Amino acid sequence: GSIGHDDNLIAHLKSACCRTIQADTSCIARASNGIGFNAFAVHIIDDADTFVRQYAYRIHQVRVDGDASHVVKVGLRDGGAVYFGFQNAERHIIIYIYGEGWSAGTCAYPVEKLATKANTRQLDRIGAFCDDMRDAIRGPFSDDHKAAFLGAVPGNEESIRFGIAGAIAHPQIDMSKVNYSKEPWTNSPAQMISYVSCHDDMCLVDRLKASIPGITEDELIRLDLLAQTMVFTSQGVPFILAGEEMLRDKKGVHNSFKSPDNINQLPWENLEKYPQVFDYYRGLTEMRRNHPAFRMSDAEMVRTHLEFLKSQENVVAFRLKDNANGDSWKDIIVILNSNKTTQRVNIPDGTWTSVCEGGQINLAGIKEYTGTEVEVAPQEALIIYSN
Repeated sequence: GSIGHDDNLIAHLKSACCRTIQADTSCIARASNGIGFNAFAVHIIDDADTFVRQYAYRIHQVRVDGDASHVVKVGLRDGGAVYFGFQNAERHIIIYIYGEGWSAGTCAYPVEKLATKANTRQLDRIGAFCDDMRDAIRGPFSDDHKAAFLGAVPGNEESIRFGIAGAIAHPQIDMSKVNYSKEPWTNSPAQMISYVSCHDDMCLVDRLKASIPGITEDELIRLDLLAQTMVFTSQGVPFILAGEEMLRDKKGVHNSFKSPDNINQLPWENLEKYPQVFDYYRGLTEMRRNHPAFRMSDAEMVRTHLEFLKSQENVVAFRLKDNANGDSWKDIIVILNSNKTTQRVNIPDGTWTSVCEGGQINLAGIKEYTGTEVEVAPQEALIIYSN
C-alpha cells in the first residue's frame, strides 16, 4: 500500500481477497469447491477482520476523496464469495481497500467470480489499479524499452482519456481504442487507482531512461512532472511510489523486493538537488485537495462536467466545467502535451488564468490568457481556469 502525500491520512489496505488464490494444487482444489472455499474464505475474513481491528484504533481520522465515513465489515455472500461492506461508525473511520485486479495465471474458481479488474463493478467500493492508463502513459508492462505517450508515441490518447474519466462509461470515449479494456470497469471513479509506477516493475525515472534512449536530465524532469500531472488530474484515486517526489531511481532494477538498501533506499539528498520536482508534486496535491472538480466520485457527475477538447496527436485536453463538484473555479482546462514541439490548442473564448505551466504550480496564478487559443510548451502540462 501507500500513504497519500497530503495533510489527510489515507490508509490503503490491500485486500487479500482482491488477489487470485494461488499456492499449491491442494489449496486451489480446496478453494474451488463449496466447503473448501467457504473454509478458506472464512480464514481470509478472520485475517482481514483482525487487521482492521488492530489498526483501526490508531486511525483517528481517515479520509478518501469524495466518500463518506465508514468502517469495513467483512462476510460471506450466498455461494461463498467474500464481500466487503461499509457501515457508519461513531469514530468516523474509513478504510480504502484496493487490490491488483489481475490474476497471476489460471484459477479453478470461475473467472466471472474473481475479484479482477474486469469484475470491479461487482464490488462494493473496492478499487483496482488501472494498467490501461499506466501503460498508455509510460509503455507496456511486457517491454521496459517500449515508450508510449511520454515518448510521443501516438495512439495512446484514448486510453489516457479513459483513465482521466476514472474508467467509467463516458460518451466521448471510444472503448474500441482503449488499449486493454473494451468496456468500462468501474461504477465510480473512486474505484480506479491512477498511477504510473509502484513497488513492482521499474520506478518512473528508470522507465523513462529505459524507454527513451539518450534522454537528458531536463527532459526526464519535464516528462516525470507531466506523467504525475495526469495521475493527479484524473478522476481516479492518485497513487505514487514513495520517493518519486524526490526523483528516485532503483538503478534500473525491475523488481527490487530482494535488492539491498543501495537499490531501495530513498535519496533524501535529492530534495536539495531537485527542489523544483518536490515543489511540483506538492503543488499537485494542494491543487487536488483544494479543488473538488478533480475528485468527483459520482459517475453521472463526471459525465456532466468532464468534457474532452479536440486536440492533435500526443495531446490530451479536457475541461471541467460549470463549477464541477462545487468547485470555486467555474471552468478548468487541463492540456497535456508530450510532443517535443509547442502545440496550439483551441479553447472556449474568455479570460483564463494559468496555475500550472513552465514546470511550476501556483494556485494564486501565473499568467493571464485571452482569446480562443493557447500554446502549450513541449513535454509539459498547462492548467488554466476562468470564473
